Amino acid sequence: MKSLSITQPQQEECNTIIDDNGQISSDNKTSANLLGSYYQKTSKLTFNAMDKDTESYARKLVHGCRSSEHGIPIFTEFFTMQELNMALSNLDPSKSPGPDNIHGQMISRLSD
Repeated sequence: MKSLSITQPQQEECNTIIDDNGQISSDNKTSANLLGSYYQKTSKLTFNAMDKDTESYARKLVHGCRSSEHGIPIFTEFFTMQELNMALSNLDPSKSPGPDNIHGQMISRLSD
């Protein structure tokens, strides 16, 4: 509760993360890495065969659209400023970045 109070910030370190060998983590970076590894192992999603087929189909479709030689090259067509503004207004800046590693917060803070 002290750490939630602005008048009495928490002073002591709380690195009580224990690794696979039973050792307490030595610093914040080690603690963060241990937590990241744990959640990576425990939060893997499982998909059935139909889900995997859908994912494969979607990847092939997007890849085909990006290619100028195969499929429908929708990513090479021009778009209007109105279409861009509409897409930006529907942007959720709190979501994780896509394969381009551009965060929604970065896009939302761009000037005209």
